[in-house]
Amino acid sequence: MIPPAPYTFYKKSAALRISPIMPKAIENGDYTNTEPGAVLIELAKGVGQRKYDWEHKITLALNQLELGGILAEYGLKKQELKFYHDPNKGKNNEGQEGKTYTMKRTDSKGHAIGLYHKRKAGEDNSGYIVLNDAEYMVFSTLIKTAIPLIQAWN
Repeated sequence: MIPPAPYTFYKKSAALRISPIMPKAIENGDYTNTEPGAVLIELAKGVGQRKYDWEHKITLALNQLELGGILAEYGLKKQELKFYHDPNKGKNNEGQEGKTYTMKRTDSKGHAIGLYHKRKAGEDNSGYIVLNDAEYMVFSTLIKTAIPLIQAWN
């Protein structure tokens, strides 16, 4: 089987790449357990004519329920959707670092996808890209296709 290829949306201000992170088989004695995958979202800011800063990209892995939220909640005309990931949740340094994914409808029939990375030390990083309706249809179709794939149901 050919592994799924990433898909990238290019705009003047930024590029957005989505790609599946495949599930992993974990051997545990007499049986094999499967660790589900995710969909990796990467956003790189535009730095010139058809050039993007992939070295300083913002990345976020979305799980099956978050992908379902994009399809169901946002797909059913919700105006805005937001997910927050805190790697230190439940620890003493909770809230000091995290990543936020936002999706919002624009006035011009666009779909703004933003990523924000709050860092413990150093500069925070953020960026966004606006997809038109056709691009959003490709985005949502790829997500819909990825859910069974990253769950190893293919």
